[in-house]
Amino acid sequence: MAAVLRAQVLKEYKNCFKACNLVFKGDQYALKQMHQKTRDEFRQYQDLKEEKLIQEKSNSLPKRPKERNF
Repeated sequence: MAAVLRAQVLKEYKNCFKACNLVFKGDQYALKQMHQKTRDEFRQYQDLKEEKLIQEKSNSLPKRPKERNF
């Protein structure tokens, strides 16, 4: 279970960077600031080992809207 949870966390971490690249396209200053903020948040919780605590932190974050195909 821990390996699955770790993979999920890393996938969402990567998705944060993708979202930043889309939202702040063309604004290098804001993009750099958001990338740093994303790294800081990740590092803040990087040492969490207990799955229960990781799930609690995960559930407290805003949910990403589902992708819609047009």
